[in-house]
Amino acid sequence: MVLNNIEFDLDEQKIKQEIKVREAYPELEPQIENLLDRARQAARPKAGYSRAVVEEVGDNSVLISGREFKSSVLPRLFQRGDVVFPYIATCGVELEQIDLSAYDMLAGWWMSCIETEALHSAVNALEREVQQHYGDTELSSVNPGSGNVDVWPIEQQSVLFSLLGNTAGTIGVELTESFLMRPAKSLSGILFASEHSYCNCNSCTRQNCPDRRAPFIGHIY
Repeated sequence: MVLNNIEFDLDEQKIKQEIKVREAYPELEPQIENLLDRARQAARPKAGYSRAVVEEVGDNSVLISGREFKSSVLPRLFQRGDVVFPYIATCGVELEQIDLSAYDMLAGWWMSCIETEALHSAVNALEREVQQHYGDTELSSVNPGSGNVDVWPIEQQSVLFSLLGNTAGTIGVELTESFLMRPAKSLSGILFASEHSYCNCNSCTRQNCPDRRAPFIGHIY
């Protein structure tokens, strides 16, 4: 299932605050406003997902719809028979195609902030879709490559992409040889319902990470 008509509600004030344009670069505000206008018109955030079933749970692996995922955390999050939702969400290739050569050298940073907001729009739309069709329940997400390297290795991206079939190509996401995604502002993982809220940070020991959203709690549950 593909979501390709996602509304991109670009919060101009939030972007400006994030890049501190008025405090540090007031002379560049016209350029930023121009880029925001172009981005608002061009952006096409997208997401794709499927419904899958957990068939087996081992000590360090789970079998989901015929695909084996090796991970130290997935067996603690899933039980046999659970319905889960593998997904890919992206800011879309359209933002990457905007020519930044006429802007200040900081434009790459500005665009990165805009692309992050577009990705958030895609993820939010995806979560609403899953909740609408499969029950208004609290959703958590687990993502390959997040947390410590042994939690769910990034190499498992290839298994996740194979489970989703043509979804990645349909929404314009490519998997590189190093298992990173292009566009860079893309996210893949598995959405699942649980009585216990899970965050990737729960399995990460990097205490000084600027993106930390939850404490490390070691073994899940």
